[in-house]
Amino acid sequence: MGRIPLINAEFIGGEYRNFNNLPVHFVKAVLCRSLVPAEKWKVKRHSMFEEYEKRKRRQVSQMKSLMDYGMGLLILLVGLFFLFRGKLGNFPLNQSLGEPDSLEKFFGGLCILYGSWRIYRGYKKNYFK
Repeated sequence: MGRIPLINAEFIGGEYRNFNNLPVHFVKAVLCRSLVPAEKWKVKRHSMFEEYEKRKRRQVSQMKSLMDYGMGLLILLVGLFFLFRGKLGNFPLNQSLGEPDSLEKFFGGLCILYGSWRIYRGYKKNYFK
């Protein structure tokens, strides 16, 4: 390592101290990473990176899970609407769409299946495996 300059160092109490009143040899040691051997420093840095990645994955997993729950519930409700639209009564949207046919019932069944799968996927949280 190159020599580290003494910035704003004063001779106080028998040793040089910097502007934070820390001994200069301590500041040099921290800047040079000589307090921790290089091997341990790399392992510590690596574990900090792994911890960050683990925390980030957990956050992403929670957000995806929440989105799966929400979208699954919405798609499930759309499927129930299309499947049981004829039995819901007489309201303006039902009148404008006309009589439900078999294609709408098939689409409603597919929406129920897909919405259920999205809710299950949000429950399992297997996004990174």
